[in-house]
Amino acid sequence: MLSVPYACLATAALDLGVPLELPGGQLLLVVAVLIAITAMSGFFAARRAARVSPVDALTTPD
Repeated sequence: MLSVPYACLATAALDLGVPLELPGGQLLLVVAVLIAITAMSGFFAARRAARVSPVDALTTPD
């Protein structure tokens, strides 16, 4: 997400005369996909952790 402001600053600083167009739909799609991947990763990690006994988790060196 930091690339958008940096692109705006670079375009203004270099004065290339190139308009900066932001594809809003694509940006929203990328953000939505990243949120979904993060949520699924958290869900599956929590699901796996819920299956392990706390005593076993503490005694296992891994």
